Amino acid sequence: MSNEQPNPIRSTPQAALGLAGAMGCYIFVFALASIGIGLVLDQALNTDRRIATIVCILAGLPINLLSALWITMQIIKRIIPQPKAKASKSEPSTTESGAGEAAQ
Repeated sequence: MSNEQPNPIRSTPQAALGLAGAMGCYIFVFALASIGIGLVLDQALNTDRRIATIVCILAGLPINLLSALWITMQIIKRIIPQPKAKASKSEPSTTESGAGEAAQ
């Protein structure tokens, strides 16, 4: 029975704070990297207006946000257990009766 599924991380305020801190650091490092790449490109291309820096920052924003969202969802899957998948396969009538009781 111990080989079925590893124990998920407990859902606690400490886990939420850890997730928020990790995502804040990730976003900060990614933003610094995009600025650094843009500055290096500007210096290599000898541009006066820092066009490559602006392009790298603007291109990095959606990439940064989408990757942070994906990482956050992966971590949340480990923090919060997902019992719905097992319940729907073995006992589909349990979820229907639970929904009916909640509606009443």
